[in-house]
Amino acid sequence: MINENETLNIDAIWSSDFYYFLGFGGKGILVFSSGQAFGGDSHHTYSGKYEFLNEFLYVTIKVLQYTQEPISELAKYKEHTIVLKGKPNNYEFEMFGYLEGLPDPVMKTTLVRRAELK
Repeated sequence: MINENETLNIDAIWSSDFYYFLGFGGKGILVFSSGQAFGGDSHHTYSGKYEFLNEFLYVTIKVLQYTQEPISELAKYKEHTIVLKGKPNNYEFEMFGYLEGLPDPVMKTTLVRRAELK
């Protein structure tokens, strides 16, 4: 949690430990910088944006699969957009996500701050 003397600043490099409710998961990197979000894992690239609404962080990222091998049930979507929502802090927090246009959550990720942007 952020103490009362600390300002929230998520612009940094974060590790992402994610789990899709379809039964698979993985690890990746997300970089937040001045409203932009980008990163990737061993099969996908991520690019998009983030914004704050009240105390929540919303991240909208386009996910592009760059490998040929099908790795999950989402492989049928070589390109898809995920919207994540969570209550951030400066160290570690969880976000839940859904595929854009579908109402039900499909994933959860835990983000851990790993390095500062210089």
